[in-house]
Amino acid sequence: MIARREVTYDIDGLTMVGHMSRPEGGGPWPAVLLGHDGVGLDDYQRGRADDLAEHGYLTFAMDYHGGRTFFGEPQAMLDGSAAPIGDSCSHAA
Repeated sequence: MIARREVTYDIDGLTMVGHMSRPEGGGPWPAVLLGHDGVGLDDYQRGRADDLAEHGYLTFAMDYHGGRTFFGEPQAMLDGSAAPIGDSCSHAA
């Protein structure tokens, strides 16, 4: 058995909706951070987090599209992710 829950957090004015899965019982457990692909945090990534929890890992599948997925919308995905990437690159210079 595993426990799972949604975790919301705010980044740059967007509310992100991550997915946390953990083994039942008391920890501590080793931890895994999952990053989704360009499409967004979807059921496949949530399932990966659940699978890892079933093997004894506390797993957080993070969101960096503000709870949105971009199936079939490549330009919208790029428009949504290019600005934060550009912002972080300008801060690194």
